[in-house]
Order: sequence, then structure tokens, then C-alpha cells
Amino acid sequence: MGDSAGGNLVAQLLSHILHPVPSLGYDIVDIPIINPEIKLGGVFVLSPWANIIPDEMKTHNGGTWKTNHKYDIVTKSTLAYVGNRVLEAVRRRPAVLEVLYPYLTHAGMRKDWWDGLEQRVGRVLVSAGEFEVMRDDIVEFGRVLGRVHRDVEVMVVEGGVHDDPMFDFLYGDEVEKEARRELKRIVKWTRDVFCSL
Repeated sequence: MGDSAGGNLVAQLLSHILHPVPSLGYDIVDIPIINPEIKLGGVFVLSPWANIIPDEMKTHNGGTWKTNHKYDIVTKSTLAYVGNRVLEAVRRRPAVLEVLYPYLTHAGMRKDWWDGLEQRVGRVLVSAGEFEVMRDDIVEFGRVLGRVHRDVEVMVVEGGVHDDPMFDFLYGDEVEKEARRELKRIVKWTRDVFCSL
């Protein structure tokens, strides 16, 4: 499970499982290859940061980037700032950024990138808030995964913002029962994944 930037890290892990990151040289430690016999029971990404490359956000002036900016708790400018900070060291070496690019951004990924995912992961749950600025990117990420994996569920939380089900969990009794519907769905999904192992 990963939320927000952690959701991006989960997607990076899945990318590495399918396409081991090659040796990058410089002073960068090689990333160990993950045993190809291992199959994860399930992966849940809550409001995953599907596009960590801030320069590409310049093209995101429509859709939910435009309609949801006044409702969400995360803004486009915040994501661009943090994304630039994360990528600062990588940008100093353009050859490294070129190699790592498909591991960092999952919006607009090449169509065959996720081939083989179903053999490595049992189930996938992708969640976005209805009023989240990244909703369109997240839903598209889920659709792309769904093209190569028959057990991908994309859940859009009605009235939700970035990481919304987490707030339901944290505030528990203070949240209306109807609003907790998605949290219950996530808990059931998680239980079903663990009980099937």
C-alpha cells in the first residue's frame, strides 16, 4: 500500500519488478533485482502521485487540474515544487533522468510497460478523490493497468479529496457513516487479499 508519493513509489516498485532498473553508473548504488518467482497478493495505491515530473504538469491545465484546484487539499503548485525538489539530483545527470523517466511518471506511460503485471500481482486497487486535482491522471493510470490485468479496481471516492479515505480512518467516529462507505470497501478489499494468500 502506498498513498500519494508512496503510491508513486509502489508504482516504481512494480515497474522495477517488470523492468529491473539497469545499472546507472556514477555513484548510484545498483538496485537489486526482485526474485521473479515472487508474486504479490495485492497492491493498493491511494491517491497515487501518477506524474512526479513537474515540467509535464505545464500540460495539465485542463480536466481535474483546472476544475478541482479550489477543492483539493493538494495544489498543482505544491506538487510542482515538491516534484522539483525530489528530482533535483537526478536532473544534474540527464542520462540518468532519461533511464529513470518511465519509473517516475505513470501518466501517459507506453502501452506495453505493464505487460506481465498480472503474473506478478494478484489484485490491484487504485483510489482517487472526486475533487482531487490528480483524479484524471489517477483514473487513467488505473485504466492502463486494467488493460493488462483483469483484477484492477479503480475507485473514485464520492466528494473526496486527496487521500480522503485516510481521513475517514483517522477521524473515525466523527465521520458520517455514509462517508465511510469507501473506507469499508478498502478494508474489505485488503482483508480479501490477505485471506486469499
